Amino acid sequence: MAGGRLALDAGWLLVAVLAVAVACATAIAARRTLIERGGGSVDCGLRRGQDRRWRLGLAAYGPEELRWYPVFGVRLRPQRVFARRALNVVVPAAG
Repeated sequence: MAGGRLALDAGWLLVAVLAVAVACATAIAARRTLIERGGGSVDCGLRRGQDRRWRLGLAAYGPEELRWYPVFGVRLRPQRVFARRALNVVVPAAG
């Protein structure tokens, strides 16, 4: 009898973990959709200095600015905003 109860508890635990995982994936997808609704966007890494690590994010661009959002976050406000006129595109030399 105790083995059946343990299996039932484990089953409910698995259902709860899967429900949380689906809710998190849905929240990430919904946040990205809300960020992208104002125009175009691209996946974009960002680092604040040469010695810092790259952070995965999403860059949404408008006519005058580029807004950067971290991939895993709950805020709908950008973490960094760059004036588009101040940005330079650097293409590394091939080979």
